[in-house]
Amino acid sequence: MIIVGGATRGVSSFDSGDPVRVLVKTALALALLSGCAAQASATPAPRPEGVSERQWRLELARADCMRDRGFAYIPHVQQARTTELQRRVEAGDLAATAESRARYGYRMFAQYVYPDDPASGALVTDGRENPNPPGRLNESQAAAYADATAVCVSVAYKKALNKDVQSYADVLQQRAALRAELRARRVDKDPELVRLAGAFGDCLAGKGYTVESRTPSALADRGERRFGAELKKASRAAKGELTAARAKPYLTREIKDARDDFSCGKSFYTRYLPIDAEITARIDAEFGR
Repeated sequence: MIIVGGATRGVSSFDSGDPVRVLVKTALALALLSGCAAQASATPAPRPEGVSERQWRLELARADCMRDRGFAYIPHVQQARTTELQRRVEAGDLAATAESRARYGYRMFAQYVYPDDPASGALVTDGRENPNPPGRLNESQAAAYADATAVCVSVAYKKALNKDVQSYADVLQQRAALRAELRARRVDKDPELVRLAGAFGDCLAGKGYTVESRTPSALADRGERRFGAELKKASRAAKGELTAARAKPYLTREIKDARDDFSCGKSFYTRYLPIDAEITARIDAEFGR
């Protein structure tokens, strides 16, 4: 699953964790697949509904790169299903955020209790299979295909978005770094948020919650950090098999925390949520989401 800034987006085949192998393969593997590449159309495929223009440019650039290396590649973006509630939350809607917290908490354990509900944080896709690689590959071909794929991540980002990246992991790191930079400037230095955070933290402490920092961004992330850590522990204890029954008691506590958090921080979130939505939109635009 992919969570940006608390939001789930369309999942490109860049998001599938392409393995990076040493780029020493035989020319034979490329030659074996060149026939498939010759059949690939040079005419750009039409952009599917719901896929951003920048995201589609990345896929088309990747297809060109793969074709240059002797491989057929069909531009493909796996779309994550979303609900109206999700869209309202992502836009910074205060009422929608309160509604979401009352049912899903911080969307940590809810994804295990409601695995078919995308609003819970679960990744629910449109069900379309990734058509790549087209056809069956033997071991040598698969290794060469993986190498070309790893290279084409970097090539596509440079060609489509003029961004220098080394891998998809690097993309995630750059997104996180930009988010930290924008929040430090726009959230933590906002005088009104700094003032509101003081009262927010005092209210939480009065309800018995541990408040390690009253920095606005840290306070906004407090609940997600707490239950994210609990989720890791619970998953380890369940040996990776965290069932809905096991997750439900955690979700009950998570919902109570999330509701108290929102009650204490309503004035804070009135100002914070629109700023956070703008930051997420800026990052998505820059990285092709």
